[in-house]
Amino acid sequence: MNIKRAALSAVLGLVVVSVAVHAEQHLYVKFNPGQKDAVKAAVAQAGGKLKHEFEDLGAVAISLPDKARAALEKNPNVVLVEEDPVREFLSETVPYGVTMVQAPAAVTSGATGAGIKVGVIDSGVFAAHEDLAGVTITGEPDFGATDERTWYRDNLSHGTHVVGTIAALVAWVMNGDPRLGIILALAMVVNLFVAGLAGTLIPLGLKAIKVDPALASAVFITTFTDVAGFASFLGLATLFLRYFHPAG
Repeated sequence: MNIKRAALSAVLGLVVVSVAVHAEQHLYVKFNPGQKDAVKAAVAQAGGKLKHEFEDLGAVAISLPDKARAALEKNPNVVLVEEDPVREFLSETVPYGVTMVQAPAAVTSGATGAGIKVGVIDSGVFAAHEDLAGVTITGEPDFGATDERTWYRDNLSHGTHVVGTIAALVAWVMNGDPRLGIILALAMVVNLFVAGLAGTLIPLGLKAIKVDPALASAVFITTFTDVAGFASFLGLATLFLRYFHPAG
């Protein structure tokens, strides 16, 4: 009987030890500039595994035995160690915002959206954009045309993209012709791409020739976006009318 108990105790002990050895944490580790290889070596030495490298963030995602975390946090090359929780898809969950804006109640009451203003909370909108001509847009706050916080100034372009997409959909619905909506949407995408490219390359070019980008960039970027806006809209319209015009 004692032999059996001793054997059972040994087996249980092995199970406990095995669980303890294999217990690990999934961690996000940020390191000092230029110390990625040193941190990766420390992780490997501690029995951890590298899961992903975030080059632009100076960090890595790893799995590491529980007992090794404290030592890694004290490593002079490490800036931050925090848990990297498991992320799961939320496709089966209704976003909390749907009920917050009372969308289910609106649908139940028979609301269709006709005559309702569309509100966009974003980075602003370039209301003078060629593709938004004829679209009535109002907003707030208004600190004046020279203040970047004013609603009709959109230095990030994202809000203009969103409003342009909505305008394209409205044009489709109101005119019963998807081509106009497609032309508007594609023109907005092309123009925003040009704006992003010009907004990056022009300041770099001015800096290379020792001209202050903050003083000289605006006029060049505006010219590029205006030309691209007209060219993309009119060019796409010509293309669609030439190749996709219905027969008869």
